[in-house]
Amino acid sequence: MASMDDVPNLRDLHVLVLDDHQDTLDVFSTALRACNANVFTARTARDAVTIFKTVRLDAIVSDLAMPGEDGLWVVDQLRRLSVTKGGSVPALAVTAHWDKDTSKDEAGRSVGVMHDRRIPGGGALMPTVR
Repeated sequence: MASMDDVPNLRDLHVLVLDDHQDTLDVFSTALRACNANVFTARTARDAVTIFKTVRLDAIVSDLAMPGEDGLWVVDQLRRLSVTKGGSVPALAVTAHWDKDTSKDEAGRSVGVMHDRRIPGGGALMPTVR
């Protein structure tokens, strides 16, 4: 079990968590807030775009598979912004579902990211955000 000394300090970092399922939002938000991050949440892609156009963010955690506009659409919208407006903010894509006919590499390249099949464990997500 990690001690509180082992928990990364994400103070002063602003992280947007996007997912259409409230329980997933709660899990990511709780973990990030436990590390002192300032967390914003959105349940729709459109709400996420509104947030990242109005708040200076340091990272985005986004579900990929959502009804309507999905997480890939959100990251594409983010990448269309200039660097000074947040266009280079790191984005972590997560999903519990994937269309077996869609190439993960192809989808990732379309928004400038690559996938990694490994599941972060033991607090590996926090150093990634930091």
